[in-house]
Amino acid sequence: ARENIAYIEEQGQRVLYGVDAKKLGVAGGGGGGGGGREVTRKGEGGWERVVWNFPHVGGLTRDVNRQVRYNQELLVAFFKAAVPLLAPGGTIVVTIFEGEPYELWNIKDLARHVGLKVGRSFKFQSAAYPGYKHARTLGNIEGGGGWHGESRSARTYIFEVNGGDGGQKGDGTKNKRKRNDSTDDEAD
Repeated sequence: ARENIAYIEEQGQRVLYGVDAKKLGVAGGGGGGGGGREVTRKGEGGWERVVWNFPHVGGLTRDVNRQVRYNQELLVAFFKAAVPLLAPGGTIVVTIFEGEPYELWNIKDLARHVGLKVGRSFKFQSAAYPGYKHARTLGNIEGGGGWHGESRSARTYIFEVNGGDGGQKGDGTKNKRKRNDSTDDEAD
């Protein structure tokens, strides 16, 4: 991870970690382990991209319905906190695993309810990130365990601020797009 951080910083970019994703833009929002970093708008223009790969609240409960609700609450709070920090035309990028229970989160609907829309989505390719190894929310299992996140199917969503029309056409009917599930790169 150190080499990746160094590379990104050499490119003139800023890497923040240990940030409470629900408190972006709030003084002391860095919270747990982040030294209370405040994440604010970058200069006058804001952030071009806010990225969160594999958000998850951790094992707060074994009840799937509660886990789904807690993760939905986490994502809504993150979206609400991140939107005001975006530059005009900026995007929010989120990657989650495919299949249950992640599909129950209804990430596209959560984003829509806070004024975002999916610009596009695509299959996450862990091989595109040299040295990538998925870390579990609760830490790694000693000896490696039987679970390897980097081999699971996942999808990356690129969210854009909806242009204020809420997805409505002028006549009040919803815009509908046909979805072709046979491609890796799709607009939702």
